[in-house]
Amino acid sequence: MKRAWVFAVALLLKPVLGRAEPAPPLYENRCSVCHQAGGVGVPGAYPRLAGRAGAIAGLTDGRRAMVSAALYGVAGVLKVDGQTVVGVMPGFAEVKDAEIAAVLTYVSHLGGAHPKPFTAAEVAKVRQGDSLTPNQVNALLRQPAITAVAP
Repeated sequence: MKRAWVFAVALLLKPVLGRAEPAPPLYENRCSVCHQAGGVGVPGAYPRLAGRAGAIAGLTDGRRAMVSAALYGVAGVLKVDGQTVVGVMPGFAEVKDAEIAAVLTYVSHLGGAHPKPFTAAEVAKVRQGDSLTPNQVNALLRQPAITAVAP
């Protein structure tokens, strides 16, 4: 009985204490180098994911843009948090669909949002479509609907 009570309290406090799910190994080994632990980014250099990715993942076009960014990379100019970011993010087309889905789910939950999880099937569907250049992915991320929810 005591264990059940302690477990229930821990579940209730988890959101209050801000404990996040652990980062997938792919995020830790590749993405966090630029986007940093917890997806906080580096202002003006590497875009923040925490709090932004969840808003983008709430949009159908946003989900496609996120999967495309992971697969094909991003190049060019983006405006994030009122700052211009100019750079290149490599694509990870060699990575398995399930691993990409796990990373996208992780980053979309940073900052407290909880859109539906990404799936390997969702990644595979984008992968089976037209391959995009990093500049074309940049254009997807600059769509007005996306920039409106994640300035």
